[in-house]
Amino acid sequence: MEKLMQAGGLIFLATTASEDIRKREISGKGLALGLAAALCLKAMAGNFWCEETLLCVIPGILLLWLSAATRECIGYGDGMAVCVLGLWIGGGMVLRVLAVSFLLAGIGGIICVFRKKRDPMPFIPFLLLGLEVAFLL
Repeated sequence: MEKLMQAGGLIFLATTASEDIRKREISGKGLALGLAAALCLKAMAGNFWCEETLLCVIPGILLLWLSAATRECIGYGDGMAVCVLGLWIGGGMVLRVLAVSFLLAGIGGIICVFRKKRDPMPFIPFLLLGLEVAFLL
């Protein structure tokens, strides 16, 4: 069941990243669908405990707080996507994914500075890359 949850998280981020790149926003419908699917699979697996579920979404809640503190330098949709991703892959794995994603986004930001690009970067594609790297580690 763990592999199925990981695959679900990967599919969720892949579809969300595609939308984030094209529209620079994340739809509420996609987030709701990902949330509902993750909760259903967790319930079917029998590991739908409130404490565990809360621990899985804490990194996303912290990212939402960071969104508010930075006036949406990181969007609210990114924080909500991390909450949903936490349900798919667990809180510990999300922390690893975030660490790799922030590193990759920082490298991307440095490249943008050298190219003198001022456009905001979508963060979900970096989460997707971070998830793939975390799966390999």
